[in-house]
Amino acid sequence: MSWYKQLGNSVKEMRFVFCQTCGRSEGIRNLVSKNYWQWKDANPHFPFVVRECESIDPYILIRYKYGVEKKALIGNLNESELEQVIGQLVAQSNKVNSTI
Repeated sequence: MSWYKQLGNSVKEMRFVFCQTCGRSEGIRNLVSKNYWQWKDANPHFPFVVRECESIDPYILIRYKYGVEKKALIGNLNESELEQVIGQLVAQSNKVNSTI
């Protein structure tokens, strides 16, 4: 899924928070390390924020327009499952932004 090409103006920030050593965070660590530069090349001014915190349950936080945020817990998900979760969060942006 090419969710990173659909970010546009509807999503303001995407934050990845995970543990640098925990097994629960392995999927998101791999996804970010493999794809970060591809995402950044497609969206050079978009803030992809990566935070590593010891022993934390991994999550993705997306900030939409008007400060609305959605958080998805992503512990123990593999890379393809993570792509689906992120794609769903990005796809929700028009619905979330239109309700405000």
